[in-house]
Amino acid sequence: LTITGDIFKMEERARITAIFGTVWGVAGISGPMIGSIIVEFLGWPWIYLVNIPFGLAAAFIIQRSLREKIERKKVKLDWLGAFFLSAAISCTLLAVNAREDSVIFVPLSTFCFIAFLLVEQRAAEPIVPLDMFSNPVISNASLVSLMLGGAMLTFVTFLPLYIEGVRQLGVFAAGISIIPMGLAWPIASALSARILPSLGFRRLLRLGLVFVFSGCTLAAFAAYLNLPFIFLMGGMGLLGLGMGFSNIPLLFSVQSAVPWNRRGSATATNLFSRTMGGTIAVGVMGAVLARSLLRDPTLPASVANDLIGPTHGRDVAPELLARLGQVMNFGLTRIFFYSAGIAGLALCFGLFFPKVVKEAIPNEDIEGAETL
Repeated sequence: LTITGDIFKMEERARITAIFGTVWGVAGISGPMIGSIIVEFLGWPWIYLVNIPFGLAAAFIIQRSLREKIERKKVKLDWLGAFFLSAAISCTLLAVNAREDSVIFVPLSTFCFIAFLLVEQRAAEPIVPLDMFSNPVISNASLVSLMLGGAMLTFVTFLPLYIEGVRQLGVFAAGISIIPMGLAWPIASALSARILPSLGFRRLLRLGLVFVFSGCTLAAFAAYLNLPFIFLMGGMGLLGLGMGFSNIPLLFSVQSAVPWNRRGSATATNLFSRTMGGTIAVGVMGAVLARSLLRDPTLPASVANDLIGPTHGRDVAPELLARLGQVMNFGLTRIFFYSAGIAGLALCFGLFFPKVVKEAIPNEDIEGAETL
């Protein structure tokens, strides 16, 4: 995504990014299916090994095709900053675990995060340039991306669990519940390329955030009111449209708000915010679900795994299944409404998204940029 920001001008970048969004959507749908086949016939290790040849091929193509006019100089890698950032993230994820002894990681996470900030202020080549966040576009886009990641990944993670564990519709229904989002996302990305010039960054972003909030709210009420399965899929479709409409204005706004030599950091920060939002939200919501299961201490600890495991609860006593379904329904419905609340916060921040000055940075630093 950083390379597309370098070699394509603003007018062309939306179209190219929409193509990337379409590829992501196709991969998002086909990836889980291919992964299940790999696990079934080859085993779990191949899930990770299969990425190696594709990664090597991508690196080879970039090395051969991309020609940059760069100024070579010695740089000092920010190893200490990378260490404290990784430690802060790891401790945060451990802190939101439902176990009682996880509270010890709260001060460790705080210490590592403060240490990271102090290191970044003094680093010659910081892994995250903190002064970028003084730019209101960068700071606001990071917050919105953080919340979008939290809302989106919460539903992607827990909606299949709800469909299989609470409604007991089976693994097939759980799998196809996410497909509307995977289809709607690239469609919205393609439409964004056409309507961005007329709407602008802020209005297109707000449109996307309205769709995200509407989709999360619809899915949450569909779970709470036990509405037909089609309403859950409709909510995921709206969520996918919202993510597609939001992605391009968020990405382009941060790329346009910084000089060329910081475009990579700005892009990575935006994507990292979305990933971290999803990771932290899933951890927190998992703790919410775990504590909900503790409301019925008579339930065996393994019964939830039996319900969503390969046997799909066939060996679980009917009375246990009924009680577990009620407890999971309570916890997962709360999670969905929390996620809708996160989407609502993202919409509030989007309403105050600052104006973005259209970039006037020439692309002569990349060979072939003018012709592409």
